[in-house]
Amino acid sequence: MPTLPIHPQRYPPGLPLLFYLARRILEKAPALADALGFRLRLYQCHDMSLMRLSNATIGSAVVQMALPLMSGLTLLPLYGLARRVYGPRTAAWTVAFYPIVPSFALWWGC
Repeated sequence: MPTLPIHPQRYPPGLPLLFYLARRILEKAPALADALGFRLRLYQCHDMSLMRLSNATIGSAVVQMALPLMSGLTLLPLYGLARRVYGPRTAAWTVAFYPIVPSFALWWGC
């Protein structure tokens, strides 16, 4: 993806595809796109380049905002596995220290 900005060039195409799909879905639902777009524009009203984007494009940012929550859901099966294998105390320590493992933050869409 050489024509895209630096972050999408380095990561697998999953995130750009998610944003593309979200934008296409929001283009089919203009009422939802307008609701999301107008609400999110309030936070970037000083950036004129973003203000020129369509509401569907602005609304697709919700996908990226949900990524930390979805990544955090990894802790539930991890806790269950560690609890079953090593016990509840070790499982608690495992999920407490898991976010500092480099692979946890490797594919976040920052």
